[in-house]
Amino acid sequence: MSKFSLYSDDRQKSGLDPIGDIYSILRDESETTGKQDVSYAHALNLISRKGYSEAQLKQCLEEYANINVWQINPISFDIRFIDAI
Repeated sequence: MSKFSLYSDDRQKSGLDPIGDIYSILRDESETTGKQDVSYAHALNLISRKGYSEAQLKQCLEEYANINVWQINPISFDIRFIDAI
């Protein structure tokens, strides 16, 4: 997976990739608010409304942190996008 593919407007939510869909939800929230940070509680609320679980959120946070898309606060688990949106 490359960072370029993460930002592609052609990427469609398939419903088959919950981790990618959760990433898209969080990225869209960051773009909408104009902020690099999304609180863990807010992220959990956003993804829960779409039918995703906290375990899936945690998996997404770990996967995208490993490729330096965002950083996770080790205490609060808040999300900070590394690249400005």
